Amino acid sequence: MSSLQLALDVVEHIDRAASLPETAKALVEGLRPFGARSVLAQDTRLVQRIIGARSVPPTIALAPDGYAGSATAKFIEEINPNPATHRVLGRPFRWREAMLPTPALYRDYWDALSEFGAVDGLCIRTSNHGDDAAVSVGFVNGDWSPGEHRAMEFACYAFMNKARSFAPVAPTAPRLTPRERDCIAFVAAGKTDWEISTILSLSQATVRFHVDNARHKLGATTRAQAAACFVLLGLL
Repeated sequence: MSSLQLALDVVEHIDRAASLPETAKALVEGLRPFGARSVLAQDTRLVQRIIGARSVPPTIALAPDGYAGSATAKFIEEINPNPATHRVLGRPFRWREAMLPTPALYRDYWDALSEFGAVDGLCIRTSNHGDDAAVSVGFVNGDWSPGEHRAMEFACYAFMNKARSFAPVAPTAPRLTPRERDCIAFVAAGKTDWEISTILSLSQATVRFHVDNARHKLGATTRAQAAACFVLLGLL
């Protein structure tokens, strides 16, 4: 099975989830072939629905046995470098890229993570009109191919989009033009701009124009996120 097909299978399971816990479980179980073991997610749009307040982002978590409430978990969460790393990098990143002020602290952080089998992870954060969301998935291995990495990102974006469907105001499907739909559908299928331009007899610049328009309408920050939103909103 190709990485893209595996990602689409994960998306299908996520789309069938009837609750936030089921959505998190579908993501972790779907990415299990890549070594996924845990997920931590936050989304400011879900606050009112879950805890009745707007000031504290809720947490959706699936963690290894023994993690919750442990001293190791407290240490990991207190020095969690992922938010600061995202502010610097501005893109999805692997946990190994996360930045800590000293090599010793970085080593201590990974020693703590290794107690629960974490070898690497993937962190994705988005911000759109003041709504912030993040998902961080821990893995027991980190030997991923570029295709597997893209598939995991796609699945994480699909998870975020599905999770937001449980918000007080669920996202509505935007109106895409036929060309925007065609182009973003081919992006979801893993095609490059050159391949899409050949299939549709368009220039690559025109393809990028339609993909960017679709991405903005879908409220996505990346092409992968746009493709995931496109699939989960039933526009494919």
